[in-house]
Formats: sequence, structure tokens, C-alpha cells
Amino acid sequence: MTADTAFTIMAFLDKAERTLGDVRLYPTGGTLRERLENNRETLARARRHLEEARALA
Repeated sequence: MTADTAFTIMAFLDKAERTLGDVRLYPTGGTLRERLENNRETLARARRHLEEARALA
């Protein structure tokens, strides 16, 4: 693995970490259905970042 690949993997993992920080356990506003959908979308984004990192490893 080259240094560039390692840095790219770290960048994807950082993105996933930041994205997971957007999940709200006690969100305010909106319906429960809307809040759950927002969290699902956020988790899907984080999953994509992790899959991108795994593909490079």
C-alpha cells in the first residue's frame, strides 16, 4: 500500500466519522418518520465512505 492510498483511506474514514456525528439520537422538530429517514440517509452516507475505504485497502 502506498502512502497516497493510506491517506485516501484515512480521508474516507474521517468522512465517515464526521457523517456519523450528524446522527441525532434526540432530534427536535419534524415527525418521527422524518427523523428516522434522515438518520437512515446519514448512516447510508457513512456506510458508503467506509465501503470506499475498504475498496482501497
